[in-house]
Amino acid sequence: MVRHNRPKLTGPLNLSGRDEQANTEVVAILAELPADHPARVAFKREKDTITLTHLLADRRDLVGRLMETYWTRDDRIWNNSRGTAPDCVRPFRFP
Repeated sequence: MVRHNRPKLTGPLNLSGRDEQANTEVVAILAELPADHPARVAFKREKDTITLTHLLADRRDLVGRLMETYWTRDDRIWNNSRGTAPDCVRPFRFP
């Protein structure tokens, strides 16, 4: 009988789409809000960054900073993957 080695997943899955550096940046941004703000509650529930921006419609300054962390994480992933090859075309990003 063939036995396949599969990784065992333990604990909750992080579906936020952020790495540790992005989490640190988001914590610093959300620190300007009260502890009971819906965006901070959503962050504790590991909601993704885009969801957090929807909860901050009245704080465009924070939305801009959150989106910058989102794009910076994307850049880190792109640069750390095979996407740095000269024949790869980088996807367009809106300013």
